[in-house]
Amino acid sequence: MYFYPSSLSPSPRKLLLGQSSAEDIRYELGEPMSVHYKDDDRITIHDASDHESDPSLNSCKSFFPFADFMNYFNHGIDFLIDGQSHLLKKIVLHSNTVGSPLFQRYKRCLWEIADPSGDSSGKAVTYADTLEDHKSFLSQISEASQPMELDRSEEYEALSIPAYFTRLLGFEGIILESTTAGHVVAVTIY
Repeated sequence: MYFYPSSLSPSPRKLLLGQSSAEDIRYELGEPMSVHYKDDDRITIHDASDHESDPSLNSCKSFFPFADFMNYFNHGIDFLIDGQSHLLKKIVLHSNTVGSPLFQRYKRCLWEIADPSGDSSGKAVTYADTLEDHKSFLSQISEASQPMELDRSEEYEALSIPAYFTRLLGFEGIILESTTAGHVVAVTIY
């Protein structure tokens, strides 16, 4: 991921999945506004390693949190740090879509997904494009998974919102979260 933290910084910051550490992220972006310690195994759904096959990892779970989310609300980004290796595992980019449960909690991240082939045509999709635009662009790279429905209102009990369902659609290395209206509210890169 390349990141331009401000207009005063002409060169991008570079963070790499599986290589950048929590310290690298802090160096590039400063202290996170919040850190959420996650010990829920459901987040291993997109993990290439099998934690069950290594008994030493299971015995360490009581000493190390499974994973830490570093929340940068001011940039519209969350980083998932592996609890064992302390390396960057996932990046969540928020679009700050009006009407979503997280609206105004995160600043809008002006993200862009470019053609990974290095094609100089400049093909890309952005936070402002529709789900259909993203599906069309990403289907050229990998096949889409079956969509899954997610009830966001269950996760945010403090918010008094009606049932708010989003759809998750996965491609190789990317999960799109969209509203029923077709707006992409978040992108997870793993």
